[in-house]
Amino acid sequence: MSTPQDIFARLGGELCDPPIVMPANQPLELSGEAVRARLCVFVGESGEECALRPDLTLPLAIAQAEAGVSGETVKRYAARAFRLPAVASDPVEFTQVGFERYGAPSTAETDAETFALV
Repeated sequence: MSTPQDIFARLGGELCDPPIVMPANQPLELSGEAVRARLCVFVGESGEECALRPDLTLPLAIAQAEAGVSGETVKRYAARAFRLPAVASDPVEFTQVGFERYGAPSTAETDAETFALV
């Protein structure tokens, strides 16, 4: 049986594991203060508020925006993410598996291919 990593590997692209620690203002500015209750937040050595990455989409999208998009780019991941539990039985650390597709044509065919992979 194929794993999600095997299936997503068919897309090609780069296997990514972005930095675990990120500025807390990034998820807070994009998602609002409501996400603060689930963020693993701490104060860094220089006094800035930091967070453990709550997912892989956000740091990959930020890195891609900073690098610029030229043509289609695929970023795959199977890496740890961190969120404070919504209920006591939820883990703080979990593995998120998926992919991000940048610069792909906005067509029904592209959407169908993406949904078929998922």
